[in-house]
Formats: sequence, C-alpha cells, structure tokens
Amino acid sequence: MKKILLINSILSLGITFLAANATLDEMYKEMREIAKSELEVKKSITTTSEVKVVELKAEIAKIKANIEELKAKKKAQIEAKAKVEVVETKTPIAVIEPKVTTKSEVQPAINRVSSPVAVVPSIAKVPQVFSTSNIVITLPLLPQVPTVVNVKSVNGDSIEHHNRSIKFSKRVPPNYTGPKFGKEMVAPIETKEVNVGEVKAGQVSAYLRGELLDLEEVEKRLHDSGFNVLSSVKLDKKGDLISVVFTNQVLISMSSKTGKGFASTLRILINKKEKSISITNPLYLLKAFLQDDFDKASAHKLLAALSSKFGKLENSDDKLKFQLLPKYQFMNGLPFYKDTIVVASGDKLLEKIKDNKRVFFEQKLDNGSVIVGIKLNKRTNGFLKKIGSKNAAMLPLLVLIEDGKATMLDPKYYISIMYPQLTMEEFMKIATVPDSMVKDSKRVFR
Repeated sequence: MKKILLINSILSLGITFLAANATLDEMYKEMREIAKSELEVKKSITTTSEVKVVELKAEIAKIKANIEELKAKKKAQIEAKAKVEVVETKTPIAVIEPKVTTKSEVQPAINRVSSPVAVVPSIAKVPQVFSTSNIVITLPLLPQVPTVVNVKSVNGDSIEHHNRSIKFSKRVPPNYTGPKFGKEMVAPIETKEVNVGEVKAGQVSAYLRGELLDLEEVEKRLHDSGFNVLSSVKLDKKGDLISVVFTNQVLISMSSKTGKGFASTLRILINKKEKSISITNPLYLLKAFLQDDFDKASAHKLLAALSSKFGKLENSDDKLKFQLLPKYQFMNGLPFYKDTIVVASGDKLLEKIKDNKRVFFEQKLDNGSVIVGIKLNKRTNGFLKKIGSKNAAMLPLLVLIEDGKATMLDPKYYISIMYPQLTMEEFMKIATVPDSMVKDSKRVFR
C-alpha cells in the first residue's frame, strides 16, 4: 500500500513538473514575440527619423536658395540706384537756374571732369538743380544755422545789456531812521560835543577814570560837591584799594521806591596799584537800577557835579548800550535786575545787624526802606585777583531792607553789570563766588 502511495506521489510530481515546463515554454515564446515586435518598432522609428532629417535638410537648402536670390535682387536694386546718383560723362555739368546771392552761399559749379563724379549737396538757401544727359537731379537743402534770439527782459532791455545786479526792495520798517536803500552807509558825524560820562554813539561808560587822589582829598571834594560820605572801606589788607561810598538827597529821593533802593549810593575807588580813581557813572548806574523810574535830568546834574570837582576825567573802556541797561542780562538763562534774592525776613532785621562789624553803613530812605553795606568774607573777596580790581568800586555789597525782607541783587547780575567787559572764561573762574556772596549776606542776619 505504501508503495502505491509513493508511486502516486512521484507521478503527480512529474505531471506537475511537466505542466510547469510547458507553461515556461509558452512564456518564453511570448517574450520572444514581444522582443521581436519592439525591434521592428525601433527600426521603423529610426527609418522615419532619417526620412524626416532628409526632408528638413531639403527645406533648409531651399530657404538658403531663396535668401541668396533675394540678396541678388537687393544688390541689383542698389547698383541701379547708384547708377542714377553717379553720372559718368565727359561733358561739363550745367547748372540750371541757380538761385544764389553770394559766392559764399553756393559751391562753384564743376566745369570739367575726367572721371565719375558724385554730386555733393552744397550749402545753399535754395535747392540746387543739376542736369546731365537725360537725368535731372535736385539736391535737398541742408539745415540752416539758427540765428541768435535776442531776448527781452522784464524792463524791455536786451539781455546783453541787462543789469544783473541785485536789486533790493525800497520798503522800510516802520519808524526807520537809517540811511536810504541804495546809498552807501556813512556814520553820522556828531556835531554836538559830548561831555565825559554822557551817552556817545548809543553807549555809556560804567566808570569815569581820573588821576590818583588820596582819601582825604576825595572826601573833601565830595563834601564840596554836596555829597555825604557813608563809608570808606579798605578792600585789601594793605589799603591799596579803598571804596568810598557816598550819596545825597537827590539820590535818596529817586531811589525811595519799592525795589529801587540799590540806586541810592555811588562809589569812588581809590586804586593805588593803578594810580587812578574810578567813579561810578550816575547815568550808567541809575539807568540800570531805576529801570522805568530813571530821571535823565537829575542824573545829568549828578554827573555835572562830580565832573566839576574831580578835574580831568575820561570814559572807561567798560561800557554798554544805554537803552539796554534796564533789561541787561549777561547771557541767556542768567538773572535780570528784578531777580533779587531774599537773604533774611522778619520784623526786627535792623536789630539783628546792630553793632555788627560786618556792616559798614546804614542809610535810611524816604519810604522807610534801609540800604545796608555788607563786608564780604576774606576768601570771597579774593575774586578781585581773578578778574581784576579796576572795577572794585562795586564793593561793599548792598542789601535792601524793605517790607520785612532783606534782599540783594543776584550776584551773577551785579558782578556782570559792574564788569561790562567780563568774559565767559573770567566768569567761570569765579563760578563759586556768587553763592559765597549770598552766604556771607545771610550770615550777617543770623
């Protein structure tokens, strides 16, 4: 039984193997047919491509032939046109109806030529006509050189003669009193003689300089002029600088108004180092300190009284514009006259400074105010060495007691107006001095 099963298995395997081989033969046969068909397709494609290439080459050759034919025709046309322009003749060229006016406008005619001549257009105002055998040639006109246009200006003048200088408007600001426009500016000649200390060319000097006098002589001349000496203060240890403070009833009356007490005194500096005296100019000081209450007539009387008793005086180089004194400011951001500083307040301010060695004088004014002269600390006083002692007459410092307050001019304002030529560099050298002056004034009222 087992043998029969084994034989059956072997037979089935054999049959299966034979069937498989038959299937593979069919597959190989189909593959060979497919490959054969592909080869035929490739051959047909190659044959078709070669035919197409041949056809394209033929088309290109045809196009090239057409181009050559067109070139030949174009060349023939150009040569025909050139034969018209070029005249081969041995007879003279006759000019028909030449319309010329001058020899310079037309090229002279050519009388005889032995070779072909190209006709060149000449510079002429009318068309030129040439004839040879049966051909008539008319030459075109060449462009003319444009003529210069004579432009007229707004005023009708030719631009060549037009005056191109700058013209200024003749309009002037309201109340203008300067020179007329278009005329050379010439400084007006002062016909009126100006006395020392008076306003000259819009400016006024801060001090009147004179020859050196001793203290006794200065005080005597002040008394003879109607002034009262309030104090004679030594500003240095040796006494080379002495400031003499004086006043009179005219000064007191003018300054007996609220906030104007700082104008109640004048000064004379006896400067032994410079061998001179310096008097504060009443016009300068009163114009600055009295502001809108300035009395010109009274100020001139004070100036005349001082000039008559102190001999030959000269204006100092320190000066400012007279009309700008009431609103004087050293520079932007710094104080004006009105920017005073309160150093003390209370009802008994005079009692606080009674018998104080740092107070040089007290002067009562008509309105009940009191002006006080304050001595500065020795260290503060040293600023004179840094900016010069010519104008040391600004000392002693003033404090005004009025309406229960002790006020002083801001030192930044007071120093700069008493030193009109002070530079910014010099001002920076004494940058700490203004604050020290305020502190010294406050100490007096403690």
